[in-house]
Amino acid sequence: MYKAQKIIFEPKHYKKASSEFIVTEIKPKLKKEISIPRVDFAVLFILFKIVWNVGLPFIFLMSGLIIIATQIIIPSLSGQVTKDFIKPLATDVLAFDSATQVLTGSEEFEFSELIVRSENNTDSNQYFPPQFTITVPKLGIEDFVIDTNSTNLSPDKALGHYKGSCLPGEICSGRSDSFVFGHSALPAFYDPTDPKKVFSKLDDLSPGDKFFVNYNGEELIYKVNFKKIIEPNKLDPLNPPNPFSIGKPTMTLMTCFPPGTTNERLVVSAELMR
Repeated sequence: MYKAQKIIFEPKHYKKASSEFIVTEIKPKLKKEISIPRVDFAVLFILFKIVWNVGLPFIFLMSGLIIIATQIIIPSLSGQVTKDFIKPLATDVLAFDSATQVLTGSEEFEFSELIVRSENNTDSNQYFPPQFTITVPKLGIEDFVIDTNSTNLSPDKALGHYKGSCLPGEICSGRSDSFVFGHSALPAFYDPTDPKKVFSKLDDLSPGDKFFVNYNGEELIYKVNFKKIIEPNKLDPLNPPNPFSIGKPTMTLMTCFPPGTTNERLVVSAELMR
């Protein structure tokens, strides 16, 4: 009895080389199996705990170091901060009390160099509004309130217009400048709606930039033409430096410098555009 044999024919491939046929076998392709690794949830939980307990504090620490380096250390090395090292406080606004020589929060700080003088910038019968507003588009400041003829040298509720300096857009007693002062904070905490931080980026203004003052129902347009850093004891609010606008109505904006300290004063002066 003959046993049946199953014959499997494997395909062959023929190719011609130098007038002879060469037979080559075609090997079947093997299917690749995809292996899914097993997930060890215990290991994942341990890794999560490590990131939570170590990684997040490290991120917060590095963020703090970056803020300190960019806002204090680098400016000090570049020559912007020339006086004592600034001690961090609980408040995000730093200021310097010239009387006690210690750092305090800005709510306790006064611009003591702006001692109110007896000069008068208005006639006794002249009406002037108790407040007016300023808008600085480049800094995001919009209709910020300024107290007219302010005797409050700690402008915690509004910016101050120095009593004795001219009213906006006017020339008075041989002078032509309206002097406005306000607080600053570290640029990282800048808030154009907060009186304690509103002038934090005042140094970003450059010659040619414009800002707008609404005084007594009239909009006045000022163009920046000058800025300078001055020591507090050399600042005269009735005669601020502005060599480019003699005899023209001007406005000077003043704050502490570098922002968040009171080592020096930054003045930005602009002339009224006609």
